[in-house]
Amino acid sequence: MAWLRAALVASIALGASLAAEAQQDSPAAVPNLGGYDSDTRQSMELACISQKMRGPAAYAACLNQQIASLQGLPGVPNLNGYDSDTRQSIELACISQKTRGPAAYTVCLNQQIDSLKRSPAIPSLNRYDSDTRQSMELACISQKTKGPAPYAVCLNQQIASLQGSPVVAQVAGDGSEPRQTVATTTPSSGTKSVESSIGVTAAERPINPMSRFTTENVMKIHQGISSEKILAMFGAPKNVSQAVCGASVGKPWTCTTWEYGEIPYEWATFTFAGNNGSLRLNNFDVHRN
Repeated sequence: MAWLRAALVASIALGASLAAEAQQDSPAAVPNLGGYDSDTRQSMELACISQKMRGPAAYAACLNQQIASLQGLPGVPNLNGYDSDTRQSIELACISQKTRGPAAYTVCLNQQIDSLKRSPAIPSLNRYDSDTRQSMELACISQKTKGPAPYAVCLNQQIASLQGSPVVAQVAGDGSEPRQTVATTTPSSGTKSVESSIGVTAAERPINPMSRFTTENVMKIHQGISSEKILAMFGAPKNVSQAVCGASVGKPWTCTTWEYGEIPYEWATFTFAGNNGSLRLNNFDVHRN
């Protein structure tokens, strides 16, 4: 009887030992990131996106490493106190660091914030008409991805270039104030006429912004074509935006999208790759009636 009790105790002890080993070897659960702000959470998820595709064990290990890297750091700085242009430029300058995790992203953001203390603020372009403003923004788009300090320098250079631009004509309306047409230089198509000041009518603008999207021009579009050639063929886009592309496959890159026309009518989009100098076309969509 004694031997039976001993065997039973040994069996229970062995079972407990095996259960403990099994629990120790089981993968850790994916940590809950609900307690982190959206920027920190998104940065951790981007940093671990390739591990996520390898399964929950690898994903959990990666997230836990990211969480551990935050120990002793003050956290991702809040950019809500900055105007939208400054905030967007800071985020664009640090977009590649964001994909490496919140620790690297925090360091980059703080460096950009510190650089603002030694540089002028981004100038407001609100006093310029939409064409002039858009042309200046396009001329400085590569500098915008480097941070607000170089972006501010570039915009101020563009503003300075307008001082002393020759007045091409002054047109007086019916009792209205004169409207000036000035010549400005864009980085893509040389000199173009930009109507500024008061009273630009719809008749003075292109009736159809998609009128340049002829079959001949569309056939010239190809992957790798420069943004300068797209500007020369189709003019300035209606909207310009930047984002992170390729994150879902673990290969994030900064993409710049130009939009023309009006969805769901005739419209076109061009998505470019590259941060410095000329942008190169990655993909495009053109929809015509």
